[in-house]
Amino acid sequence: MNSGSTNVPGFQIVIDRTGNAVYNETGRRFNVMREKQGPAKPEQRRIASATVTRLYADLAAAAPLSAMPSQHCAKSVSFGTKLTMEYGEEQTPDLSCPGAEDPHVKALMRDATAIINVFRPRGR
Repeated sequence: MNSGSTNVPGFQIVIDRTGNAVYNETGRRFNVMREKQGPAKPEQRRIASATVTRLYADLAAAAPLSAMPSQHCAKSVSFGTKLTMEYGEEQTPDLSCPGAEDPHVKALMRDATAIINVFRPRGR
């Protein structure tokens, strides 16, 4: 889940264990944009099985997610976003702060980046 910001819509990607994934826009800017443009259609993609396997292994290794170290970093009010993962009833702290030293945070950020790039390739 990416929270979005004042200037950028957020998004949520839901992935099942078979690799089926759905991308939906959300966030603060979402409602204003959609009033003018109409609702965005969810995008569906298939995530590589190796990526899905690694994601679920990294989530299990990081459990409980609520015990992961919280990252604090300065972010722009207009452009700053928060990136988290939810698994079961738990949620990670913000994974998008640079310089994270915790190996679980690094692994989940790597997984998130790989998955986001399936939907939002560089340059898009």
